Amino acid sequence: MFRLSREQKRELKRAEHSRAGAGVAPIDVRVPASGDGATVGGMPVAALMGEPLQATVLDYLHRLALATGHPVLATVHDERIGYAVPLEIAVDGSSQFTGEPVPV
Repeated sequence: MFRLSREQKRELKRAEHSRAGAGVAPIDVRVPASGDGATVGGMPVAALMGEPLQATVLDYLHRLALATGHPVLATVHDERIGYAVPLEIAVDGSSQFTGEPVPV
């Protein structure tokens, strides 16, 4: 019987982690050209008075990450700028691009 080295164990964990997230479809976020609200996974989301729509959407996605206990993936289809932007929102509220924006 052979034993894995620490580095082999780390690589195995990384591979398992990436496979686990590979089958998860990103949440579809739609922002119309008018900028009047948005939909997150088909649910309407509206910004409060004085709050940017972007902050409202990111807060909503952050709450989903908190509820699930793991980062969530989203693709924001923003007609205001004409691009679809893939994002990952972490449980701590931070967000990062997971790919290049593509024209819609």
